[in-house]
Parts: sequence; structure tokens; C-alpha cells
Amino acid sequence: MDHDVDDVVDSDQVDSDREDSDREDSDREDSDSEDSDPEDSDPEDSDQEDNDQEDKEVDSPEEDQGIGSVEHCMVVVSMSADAVVQLDELQSSNVPSLPYPKFEQVFNAYDDSAVCPQREEFNLTITGTLDCLNLNIYAPNKASPQNKVPVLALIYGGGFNVGFAGRFLYGPKFLVRHDIILVTINYRLGPYGFMCLDTPEVPGNQGLKDQLLALRWVKNNIAAFGGDADKITLMGTSAGSVSVELHLMSGQEKLYNQIITQSTSALSPLAEPFSDKAAPLKIADKLGYKTNNISDALEFLAKRDPKVIIATSIDLSLIFVTCVEKTFDGVESITTVHPLQADIKDVKNMKVLAGFNNKEQLVQSATRPADTFRDLNVFKFLALGFDVDENFQVMEDIVRRFYVGKRKEYYVITYVISIVLVSKSSQMYCFIDILPFY
Repeated sequence: MDHDVDDVVDSDQVDSDREDSDREDSDREDSDSEDSDPEDSDPEDSDQEDNDQEDKEVDSPEEDQGIGSVEHCMVVVSMSADAVVQLDELQSSNVPSLPYPKFEQVFNAYDDSAVCPQREEFNLTITGTLDCLNLNIYAPNKASPQNKVPVLALIYGGGFNVGFAGRFLYGPKFLVRHDIILVTINYRLGPYGFMCLDTPEVPGNQGLKDQLLALRWVKNNIAAFGGDADKITLMGTSAGSVSVELHLMSGQEKLYNQIITQSTSALSPLAEPFSDKAAPLKIADKLGYKTNNISDALEFLAKRDPKVIIATSIDLSLIFVTCVEKTFDGVESITTVHPLQADIKDVKNMKVLAGFNNKEQLVQSATRPADTFRDLNVFKFLALGFDVDENFQVMEDIVRRFYVGKRKEYYVITYVISIVLVSKSSQMYCFIDILPFY
């Protein structure tokens, strides 16, 4: 998003989907009579034809395709790119995200194409900018401060390394027709969102804290867009589902009334907390700067293009996911204990809908070469949830018989079957989950 810090304006003054908008957002009584002309911007390398059709269906009141007029607003909830690049260390990308100050003029919030640095999943190109912490609000025209509707806040998935909140993947056309407001949230990814160094400067899980800031903003401001702050559903898919559960388990305030988790859990082995405290040293070394000092490495990396940092992290096969944070005075935290030991508070009567799609892992198998299936053994993924030894084959045989019988020949299973056996308070718990890869 191209703007200066001085251009930031108060959310109550944001006019969604109107080019000529000098009135406050809460004054929408005659909005149905006005035409909208959004200047849509599609994500990099996306299919222009498909997006043009969706833009037509979503944003044109004259051809509403059965969903009615939809108002769209992209809201800035973080420091600007200018503020980021002026800081001296890579840890600047891991500092707490900050709300923008008050708006001083109208901000035309039409562009939902912001992408945080990553290797996007469609064409595998390195893209994105640190000026990415936006949230998108899609509201039906009937929503107003006098006629409030329920709110659905969505956290996207992508293994904490890919994803974005734009309408290319998470558009409103199937949701706002049911008279709800959809809010989609961007958050930092990879080394910029999930580098965990156990220091006050880089404690970890900054991507989760971006989400938390966005949820606080929604709770405090959604009424101005016609949303009911007492009817907020938080939903996530895959890594987004893990995020939702970690927010539920955290000691932070609960900014939502119910949750929907899809396609995995914070208790699954593929969501196991992990931190590589040597990551800055490895990236710096790969880029030609050898040091054993973390601060020196961060200072060096801060001067490099974020796309270079992302590409180097991928070349080194570094892992950036959620971690168990070390606590520091004055530093906000989300996950301070392993999810299996979390003492979940303040969630009495919280409604939870959890599930997965039938054969959802099939989409991963569909893109693999035929040779992949020649000697495929899906049961090897059991090792993700256990410290295995020479008796692992016995475990594999037991699970194989349970799912496919005693036959040696078996069909390719398109799920990853994960079993976690853990000890907690001298009791044994077994979690069985069917998961996608991310």
C-alpha cells in the first residue's frame, strides 16, 4: 500500500467502496443509492480473468449476482514500510505491530492485494513487502451502526510461511449474502513472523501477535462498519486453525464469542512448537557474513531485501513455525507453555466447531508424479509423533491393520495419519488426527 505515515486516518473516517467519500463511515443511510467503483488490485501472478469476474460479482451493486451490494474496506493496523526500513535491525520485523495513529484525511481503502514476504504457493515466486499488516472488511449494505450484523474473522493457513488475506482466495461472495461481515487478516510469515530467539527483541510468534492486534482492532471498531462486537466468530484453516486454538489457549483476552477450526489442531504433531535460535547466523553465513553473534547477524540481515531473506531461508530449509515463548517483563506473549500443558481459562460456554474435509489430502497427491506412489508408505508419518526405536515396525503394523486390514497389499491412503501419545499429570492421552501437510 503506497502512502506515508502522515496519510494515516482514523478508521471511523474510512469509506469503503466509495471514491467520493468525505463523510464518516458510520453515516451510510443513503449508501444503497450510490454507485461503487472500486479500484481492485489482484495478487501478484494471479489469474486476472478469474479475479475480474469475482470483482464484478462482489463489488458491483448494479450486478449483484444474488448477494446484494457489498462494501469493502482495507484497514491498516500496523507500522508503515517506511517505519520498518528506518529501524536498524532485522528484529524490527519482529517488534510488536502498532496501530496507526488517527487519520487526518480520507483514506480510500480499495486495495486488498498486500502480501507479506513469502514464496507464494501458485507460481513459487518470492514476493511481498513488510508493509503488509492490513485487514479487509467486507460488509453487506444492510449493515450499519443502527443495524448490526454478526462478524466472521478469518485467519488463513499456509504452514506459517505462505498465505494472504486478499479476495483472490478469501473473498466475501459466499458469506455476506447471509448478512454477516467478513474480516480477513494479514500477518507476518516465515522469519519475519515466526523467528524465535528467546530474547526480548525477538521472543517469537510475532505473526500471532499481529493477529491479536487485528482482533483487538475489530473488537473496538467493527461497530462503525455495522458489525456486532458481541457476535464475533474467529475461524482458521490449517495453520490458521492452529492459530485460533493458540489464541484460545493463551492468557490474552478473548476477543471473540465462538471459534471454527478446520483441518488441523494445535495438538497435532505437524503443529509441534519449534525454534531454531541459530537461524540468523545460518542466513547471514549463507549470504557471506560469518559471525557467532546473534545481534551482529540481525544487524547485517536488516540491510538485506526481505525477498533475499525469504529465498535464503528456503534454500537452507529453515523451519519457522510457532514456538513456546520465554517470558520477559513488558513483552507481550501468546504461547508460554506447550499446548498440551496449556491451562485454558475464560472459555466456559465458548462454542467450538472443528472438522476437516473428506479426503482433503487428495489435492496434494494429485500433483505428485506417478513414481511417488510406487513404494509409498504413509505410515512412516507416525514417527512424527513418537520417539521411535527398533520397535517402530510393530507400531506401524498395528496401525496398518487398523486402517487397511491384514493384507500386505493396500491402497494408497491420501491422508497423513498422525497419532500422538503424551504423558500429562501421570495420565496417558492419545490424539488421533487426519491432517493435511500444512
